[in-house]
Amino acid sequence: MRRLPLPNFKRLTILPLAVLGLLCLVLSYGLRSVEQRSLAVDDADLVIAHSNNLIKLMVDEETGLRGYLLTKDPVFLEPFQVAEKQMDSEFSELFRLVAKFPAQTRQLVALEAAHRDWKLEANREISAPSADVMGNAFLLSRKQRMDSMRGEMDRFASWAETERSQTLAHTLRANRMILFGTVDFAILLAAFLLWQTQRGIREIIQTHVELQSQLNK
Repeated sequence: MRRLPLPNFKRLTILPLAVLGLLCLVLSYGLRSVEQRSLAVDDADLVIAHSNNLIKLMVDEETGLRGYLLTKDPVFLEPFQVAEKQMDSEFSELFRLVAKFPAQTRQLVALEAAHRDWKLEANREISAPSADVMGNAFLLSRKQRMDSMRGEMDRFASWAETERSQTLAHTLRANRMILFGTVDFAILLAAFLLWQTQRGIREIIQTHVELQSQLNK
């Protein structure tokens, strides 16, 4: 009796499993990339929030100092003192968030140094105000220095907003690519499995028919 070829069951099992494993790897890579970009967007949101808070604190410092120098009323120093207590923590958090961006780190270092000098001078004026404190030239110089710091802080926040927009756009494109790629891959996988299944069924039927034919002889 002629030995009949058996259906290739390995092809029916190993190939689909290999394709499914490849699909899982692709999906894992895509989801990891999306997760990293989402975290980058979250970090950019935090940079924007802390930058805006620093700008607010600088305004509070300048407003409180000006009010005190004009009136000598300690009540006006409250916003100055509150802002002063929060400044270091805000700068520290921003340094942590932009640690991977050398240019922005250098910008933040320069801004912190400028603010430190401004604060030292402000504290000297509070403890021992000079006759020049109320002069127009002095007040204009102080305003220009504070405006310069706020301008640097605005540019810093603008960079964070741009970084956020670009990262979000890349994330949306990656999401679309993963979605459409997964759908296309799933369709191809379904077609491949259907073809392999039909082929296997035909081989089984053919083998069964030949076996029955030999038994009937």
